[in-house]
Amino acid sequence: MRSTLAAAVASVSLFSAVAFAQTNPADRVEDLLSRMTLEEKITLLGGIDSMWTRKIERLAIPQLKFTDGPNGTRCWGKSTAYPAGVLLAATWDRELAQREGEQLGRDAKARGSHVLLGPGMNIYRHPRNGRNFEYFGEDPLLAGEIAVGYVRGVESQGVSATIKHFATNNQETDRMTGSTQIDERTLREIYLPAFKRVIDQAKPGAVMSAYNRINGTWASENGWLQNSVLRDEWKFDGVVMSDWGAVHSTIGPLNNGLDLEMPDGKYMNLATIQPLLDNGVVQQATIDTKVRRLLTWMVRYGWLDKDITDASIPKDNPEGERVGLEVARAGLTLLKNEGDLLPLTKSSVKRIALVGPNAVKTPVGGGGSGYTDPFRSVSIAEGLKAAFGEANVDVFIGNPIEKLAMTPGIDGGTFKAEFFENKTLSGEPKVTQDVKTIDFEIGSTTPIVEGMTPGQFSARYRATITPAETCGYSFFTYADDGARVLIDGKLLIDDWSDHAARTRGADVTLEKGKKYDVVVEYYDGGGAAIFKFGCGPKTPSFEQAELDAIRSADVVIACVGFNAENESEGSDRTYELPVGQDDVLVQVIAQNPMTIVVLNAGGSVDMMKWIDKTPALLHAYYAGQSGGTAIADVLRGNVNPSGRLPFTIEKRLADIPSEGHWGNEGPVEYAEGIFVGYRGFEHRKIEPRFPFGFGLSYTTFAVDAAMATTMGDAIEVSVDVTNTGKRDGATVVQCYVAPPKIDVPRPAKELKAFTKVALKAGEKRQVVLSIPRSDLAYWDPTTRAWKVTPGEYKVHVGFDSRNVPATAAVEVK
Repeated sequence: MRSTLAAAVASVSLFSAVAFAQTNPADRVEDLLSRMTLEEKITLLGGIDSMWTRKIERLAIPQLKFTDGPNGTRCWGKSTAYPAGVLLAATWDRELAQREGEQLGRDAKARGSHVLLGPGMNIYRHPRNGRNFEYFGEDPLLAGEIAVGYVRGVESQGVSATIKHFATNNQETDRMTGSTQIDERTLREIYLPAFKRVIDQAKPGAVMSAYNRINGTWASENGWLQNSVLRDEWKFDGVVMSDWGAVHSTIGPLNNGLDLEMPDGKYMNLATIQPLLDNGVVQQATIDTKVRRLLTWMVRYGWLDKDITDASIPKDNPEGERVGLEVARAGLTLLKNEGDLLPLTKSSVKRIALVGPNAVKTPVGGGGSGYTDPFRSVSIAEGLKAAFGEANVDVFIGNPIEKLAMTPGIDGGTFKAEFFENKTLSGEPKVTQDVKTIDFEIGSTTPIVEGMTPGQFSARYRATITPAETCGYSFFTYADDGARVLIDGKLLIDDWSDHAARTRGADVTLEKGKKYDVVVEYYDGGGAAIFKFGCGPKTPSFEQAELDAIRSADVVIACVGFNAENESEGSDRTYELPVGQDDVLVQVIAQNPMTIVVLNAGGSVDMMKWIDKTPALLHAYYAGQSGGTAIADVLRGNVNPSGRLPFTIEKRLADIPSEGHWGNEGPVEYAEGIFVGYRGFEHRKIEPRFPFGFGLSYTTFAVDAAMATTMGDAIEVSVDVTNTGKRDGATVVQCYVAPPKIDVPRPAKELKAFTKVALKAGEKRQVVLSIPRSDLAYWDPTTRAWKVTPGEYKVHVGFDSRNVPATAAVEVK
């Protein structure tokens, strides 16, 4: 009887789905909604098994399958690893962003994924943010325009994009509990416009809220942000989901705009919601509205009617690989090229010395949810050997600190180890024993030592070191999560926070014959427990024979920077290069001044020790699986570099507008206000090392004859652009606008339009840019409204925020 009834219900449900497939989508949603029980409705409000929503078989409502972006479909096995978002922004190419989005959508369909969790769109506020590599730089116009292309591409494939993290997730330190203290004008002018632009122009299916609080209120239950701004003002009609584990209550998210709790329904479930409905604290209409949005999402993309999986698309996608290579070539940014050292030619360069830790293990991306494991990747060493010949490239990695052996402890050879069944080294140790080395990697269900229960724990190791000679000693930790090292009670390495596995290190001079107490501490915050410790006398990065080969080479290419272990979601990175890399650069440049530096990083780094001594610098960001090929193409001259910085590079840390009130735990004051990036450098009259929008080419360009006129509700700017050099190439024409003087502080000028232009050698072309009048507005804190100041606006056109030689004026009423 039951099976017959179930079959009948299934038949009716299937008939209903077919009957409504060709009718008004809104009617179809209302029909489904009317036939759902309360329990079924609430079932849809929480995810399951990390990357799925729940299905309702009775009504043929399918499970939705998610996949992390933003740089590849990373959750379901190997996939194409595209260049990082910051490199995509460095292309300044909307069309190329859309093509990458299309391939990401195809990769998602190949894996049966309905929803791509990208792009990441948070503003670059400080270079140490561990997720800058995922994002699109410091300027909201550039970030928004690149994201529009990306989202249009993804959505064209019938896959929902998810713009994230809404909003002000601009650091990883304390991201799970911290609060961004920010005024409304700064939010409106800097941190929200990119999201609004994408919602207006690309219509994404979903928005993901941030982990952090905003002015004390969790982003996932911030009614002003999610209801007043996103829904009421911007008319966003898609789904708002939480970041994974970013929900902290039931009533707040329910009443303040969240539709879907991920990765599960810990707070949004029948047991927690039913009492709120019974007490009238939450209305049934609120639940229905959320379910209506989720069902509309499914109907809009056709997910109720067909399996999204497209088996005709290979998971190892050759078309995606080609697009990824094209993006990498277009985004690599040449920052220095003294004496036209680049491009290198086979006739002038017979011997290349390739050095540095990233030469062979070239990172495809940063770490965390932005990392994609590719089917294959090309290192810089492989790319250069293919370009110049195997016999012409010698590889000398150097001796980065990670190469130190795991070190026996006490002078006699062991550490005294104490293990605690808590994260804080509190109370009496559960187990005490001697260990020879500190080197383990265990899962969350494996005890660290026999006699302890699996899970969170901490450990303290004690040893002594008595150096045989007075010399520099190098210490390092490699840990997931917290690690620290103390020498005679003084903190030497401090990496005491939850984070993915990463290396930290430090050098210190130790005296001959003196006994030093060494304490090494570790805690596991959950999940995998990984910890390695090493120390030893500091040694030269290279052997003498290697130094001789470096000295005699025609050119040296030094590959330095970060990787997925030390620039990653979950923690912020150092401003300095990883330990030992500055030493590599200083030693190499001293041996051979013809040293080209190739840098992998999601932003700027401390360059003080070497930038004035190297003739050439190529910012490679994270160039994806084909990065080695793209880098070799640019160095060789097969590709004329056309990438432009999507952020400002400062001369020193103190120059950064947010320095001093960034990265702390607890409330984070956005004290620089709207003066972020180049806006702040100009406002404070500080000269950057490399300005926003900067990048060199192997040819030269000029702009002149700028004109600006009002055309309806827009300003039309025209300018002549000429390739004045001897090579074909592309440049980015950038238009900055300076407003009339008023009592409210405003940036000296702001990016308001740009376009990438490819020109043959000697070619001249007129470029026309359009600026909507509304883009000239500022947020008036007094009236709490956008306002365009009447008067004369100065238009500055050029090639970066400091180099804008073509000017014009226009009157705006």
